[in-house]
Amino acid sequence: MKIAYVYGSTPLRHGDVEDMEKAVKENRDWLGDTANYVAALGHDVSLYLMHKKISGRMEYKGVKWHAYKPLITHKKLIAGKEPCMKMLKDVFESNPDIIHFQTISYCINYALYVRKARRSGIPIVAQYHGGRFPRHFWDRWAQGYALRNSDAAIFLTKESSDIYVQNYNLNPERIHIIPCGFAEEFFPMDKSVARKKTGLYGDPLIMWVAFLRQVKDPLILLRAFSNIVRKYPESRLCYVGNGEMEGALKTAVEQDGFMRDKVVFKGFVPKDDIPLYLNSANIYVLASRVEPFAVSPMEAMACGTVPVLTNLPCFRIMTDDGRCGLLFEPGDQKGLEG
Repeated sequence: MKIAYVYGSTPLRHGDVEDMEKAVKENRDWLGDTANYVAALGHDVSLYLMHKKISGRMEYKGVKWHAYKPLITHKKLIAGKEPCMKMLKDVFESNPDIIHFQTISYCINYALYVRKARRSGIPIVAQYHGGRFPRHFWDRWAQGYALRNSDAAIFLTKESSDIYVQNYNLNPERIHIIPCGFAEEFFPMDKSVARKKTGLYGDPLIMWVAFLRQVKDPLILLRAFSNIVRKYPESRLCYVGNGEMEGALKTAVEQDGFMRDKVVFKGFVPKDDIPLYLNSANIYVLASRVEPFAVSPMEAMACGTVPVLTNLPCFRIMTDDGRCGLLFEPGDQKGLEG
């Protein structure tokens, strides 16, 4: 089967890299891994995306990557959601058997692909990856049209699908609930071996593997750790990832002399090295205030690391209502410390 993966955004772990080969091989996230997996099953897979700094074509692990620079990259205009007509043209000229459109929150793009797919007779499946229900009328109109006219739509949880089904009067038979999975590279290994390779230590070692963004609330973990480390001086904290809060977190560590040599910021770590970091840890923490269905907690659990997560629907599902991990209310520092 010839499959075209189309991304309204970019399936790369961050958008700062300017070299396409590095972006594909090191920065790809689980969406890129999914394309690799499908290609390994013998399918003809092409992946199309927009990126503000890279463009071109290359093949990696059987997947043909096509990157396009959008015409507009101004953050305050439409937040990178502008359509790229060259990409749309190339997708349909490749004549795929099916189009898998990722990220339904890119409403205008999504509607354009559905409209073209209906005219071309090519089946199109859409996948939800999070994001709030559209606030603007034109986004709701475009998204509603696209969802009603897609051959199928995939959501991560029933809770995340309900608002769309109800507001757009969608056919429930076209809605499919498929939780995220994780790559087979994540499995338990000897902790001492993993720590030797990462250079990390701690008793316990607390690990964060996620973007350092306000919505994920990495600061609450640092504040909790400030109290934890005073009670357990051998404990250590490691942040893997970057984002707009990185500077504030580093400043807070520098201002707290007791934490200064007990918190490590690793920044970007290549995807293939993440299993080593998760196996080095005793505890994995993610403090998200909003989350559709994060992959990294499952990767941590696959490595045998205990997850401590916020009490959100996706994490309740993931931990079997806290039986396979610990849950605390978003923003509750005392709950996290406990």
